[in-house]
Amino acid sequence: MNSANGKVEVNGDAAAGGGNGAFGLPLFEFPRWAIPAGFGGMAQQHAIQAKENCDCMKAASDELMAAFRNACVGNAEGVVRYGGKVIDMSNANAASAFDFFSRLMGTKSAPEFIELSAAHARERFATIVAQHHDLWNAACTAVTAAVAPARTKTPSASREIS
Repeated sequence: MNSANGKVEVNGDAAAGGGNGAFGLPLFEFPRWAIPAGFGGMAQQHAIQAKENCDCMKAASDELMAAFRNACVGNAEGVVRYGGKVIDMSNANAASAFDFFSRLMGTKSAPEFIELSAAHARERFATIVAQHHDLWNAACTAVTAAVAPARTKTPSASREIS
């Protein structure tokens, strides 16, 4: 662009019609503009700054992914421990139920049946409360372990991007 008269210079071949493509169609080319000297330096400075910002964002993304990966590993370990407790408790509850039914089959009177049922209910209630408390603690431990990496690790590349 000529700053004196505001005209845009166009590629001579395309403007004269001599720049036809493969099927005789004109080639579309960008006009050649005269760029002020200060603009090139400013553009280069902004390109360098954009590259630095992209590098910073990539570093922050890598750190966040590492923290997320660590949280997932910790979460998986907690879920496995919790699942193991659930399986052990289910096994104990099933064994208790079969034991109760086998003792129930040996009762000879209604009062003995009622007494055995009440004793079993008291025992199971106490056991279930203890199991609930144990599962609650296991769940809290699993959640705490899963979020610990995210709490302690904040990206060092989290500077303000200009």
